[in-house]
Amino acid sequence: MEKNRRVRKNSLELTLQRLQKLYDEDHISPGSLLCLAVKPRWNTLLGSNNECGIAANFTGIPHLPTDRAENIRFLNLIGKSLFEIADRGIRSADLQERSMGIAALNALSQRYLVSSSIRERGFLAQCWITGDKLVHRYPTISRLVTKNDVVAVIGYGNEVRSLHGRCRELHVTDVRPQETFETVIFDKTIKYGPQAINVHSERENEQVLNEADVVFIEASTLVNGTFEGLMRWTRKARLVGLYGLGGSLIPDVFFENGIDFITSFRISDPVRFSDDMINDHDMNDSIRAAQTQFMFMQPLAETRGTPIKKMLRKAADT
Repeated sequence: MEKNRRVRKNSLELTLQRLQKLYDEDHISPGSLLCLAVKPRWNTLLGSNNECGIAANFTGIPHLPTDRAENIRFLNLIGKSLFEIADRGIRSADLQERSMGIAALNALSQRYLVSSSIRERGFLAQCWITGDKLVHRYPTISRLVTKNDVVAVIGYGNEVRSLHGRCRELHVTDVRPQETFETVIFDKTIKYGPQAINVHSERENEQVLNEADVVFIEASTLVNGTFEGLMRWTRKARLVGLYGLGGSLIPDVFFENGIDFITSFRISDPVRFSDDMINDHDMNDSIRAAQTQFMFMQPLAETRGTPIKKMLRKAADT
């Protein structure tokens, strides 16, 4: 039986509106932009009230080069309200500007990415302390699937490896060439890996999603504008979720429009984040090592038979 997944357009605009409402109700003034860092793969920013935000920027993809001469245009953003940067960015067709807008949304969401705030708004939430050995050994994303599931992942992220061996089939699509993820194995013959992960091009998104029981959509799809279209192909899936650093947004609008869960991160150590955004090459590793991980989920999400069910029920009772 297909789920009724009605996807509105402009999920990011609706999330910005929801954030503005929360800030107004709580009489909170948003910060202004103090510092912006453009890195390979990531845009990161700091606000004047310790707001921290991050989003993918696609600069690490060979066919999307950056022009250093254009970077001067971003100096004009310093000192502007994070709401203004978010509003301007998420409406832009330029990938860099759109990424910065989502990073600003990410930063504005941070104060509401705590379990108590999420639960007050009627959703399930659970967090894990930095360095939790159980999470490293058995990542949260792998707790959402069963041995019988066909799993589709849009965007080849670090979490893909943790799904290997925990489902019946694992399919991954990505905008990057398949050779990006290929391993050449020399034994008695020449073999090619990964062997237990089926890697597809983005042209196969519709077919892969239509056949999946569980779908994980990387948050970078919010930047390149493909998220809304991808959601239309997930109607048969039991669970559909958003994952990745750039998905650290308040979940309300996404839950209303068909997303069942979001894996998220709260920047609980802004000082460490500030140092990492300037000096660390891979923000993915630094945030996972130093910040707080969360799982947000709709109460009616179909988690029966999965390892996450008991944990989330316990979270709801605490």
